[in-house]
Amino acid sequence: MKATNPSGSEISSRGDRRSPDGTRPISSGRPAVASTLSAQPGQPLVISRRSLLRTAAALGAATAAGGLLQACSLVPAWLGGVRGHARRPAGTPAAGLRPSGAPQPGPTAAPTAVVPASKTISIAVTGDLAGFDPFNLSPANSPILSTVYSQPLQYDPQLTLQPKAAESWQLGDGGKTLALRLRSGLKFQNGREVTGDDVVKNFTRARSRDQGSNLYPLLAGVDSVEASNSNTIIIRLYQPVPTILETMALFSLVAPEAFGDLNKRGVGTGPFQLVDWVSSDHVTLDRFTGYWAQPKPMLDRAVFKIFGDDDAMMAALLAGTVDAAAPVPPRYFDRVNGVLQLQRDSVPTSSLALLVNRRRQPFDKKEVRQALQWSIDRPSLANRVLNGLGEWAVGLFPRGTLAYDPTFDSTYRLDAQKAKGLLKAGGQADGFQASLILPGNMVELADLGGPCRTT
Repeated sequence: MKATNPSGSEISSRGDRRSPDGTRPISSGRPAVASTLSAQPGQPLVISRRSLLRTAAALGAATAAGGLLQACSLVPAWLGGVRGHARRPAGTPAAGLRPSGAPQPGPTAAPTAVVPASKTISIAVTGDLAGFDPFNLSPANSPILSTVYSQPLQYDPQLTLQPKAAESWQLGDGGKTLALRLRSGLKFQNGREVTGDDVVKNFTRARSRDQGSNLYPLLAGVDSVEASNSNTIIIRLYQPVPTILETMALFSLVAPEAFGDLNKRGVGTGPFQLVDWVSSDHVTLDRFTGYWAQPKPMLDRAVFKIFGDDDAMMAALLAGTVDAAAPVPPRYFDRVNGVLQLQRDSVPTSSLALLVNRRRQPFDKKEVRQALQWSIDRPSLANRVLNGLGEWAVGLFPRGTLAYDPTFDSTYRLDAQKAKGLLKAGGQADGFQASLILPGNMVELADLGGPCRTT
């Protein structure tokens, strides 16, 4: 398998889990671990029976994107069970990064509302924005866009839906209609009050194949949307859609007059409004005085400093030039623990996934997908990649989520003989080559080993 990544760093795969036939997606445990097949930058990674059994680690087969893709999930601690932030305690002297022979640390993420005396906080992040279109649900856009925009509904820490931009909602007609009632006085950051027609325009844009981005497929079951009055929106469905309320927790409200300029700026209803964005350098947000949940936000300004890599971000954090970092990768955990305040999420929230194209050989063979599943030593991978901060799992959905089913965790375990037999049955007794593209910030995966070749 040729593993390359846009940044040129070593890469590997991550896993999810499926039903025993390798086709049906199944849920996962919390900080889970997935399969990791790594190679030197630009060098081929050949999966032989032996190398597959030696290096893979939580590979699975869950269907995604309308059945075109298959996923293998890895739920690391810093994305799930230990998501949090790192922040320097008051009075703590700065400490520079030194070459470390100690185990590379682990997971943390997202900033909290710990307010400095100046009521301004600087937060270090890696990777620039993809723009200000909230319908693009790219992780690169969070946590910044989540402060600029708000959604009709939101999840609380117990994963219970709560009102947000909408003060109430009601399902009717056997689940085929959803009525949203906007909060009175809800305003866009340009000072204009939000109307039902504004929400309808957002739905029209989200239901457009060209403009809807990630929301487009989530709204495929919507028949029509209309404003019955200035603050009530009626959404009619072709048939009951079980995920429609969850989609309302992803559906950000944008001022329609800003639709044409979302590559550069955004106008939403969130607690902070955009001041400026200097690409690859920083994003400055100021408190939106018209925010509906006064006296929140408690900060006057948030400055997100953009870094090109984790090392630069962590050097700035430890030197005290920024107040927080989001997220702190697993390999840094030991170095910052005790020096900085670390916050972890109480509920795991995410996973990493390897997606394979089931229309391309050899992944069109169920036996090959199953062989990947049986070749993974998930507990070992979780320990090594996540620095002991996460939990292995077979599927995408962490513990604490409604989709988690603990019975799935016993579906696949490391079984070399079974994996060998399945590879042979799938016509790949001697291994195969494929190309993987992975994010550049998970170097822990690539560090598991060098090129794997048939032996």
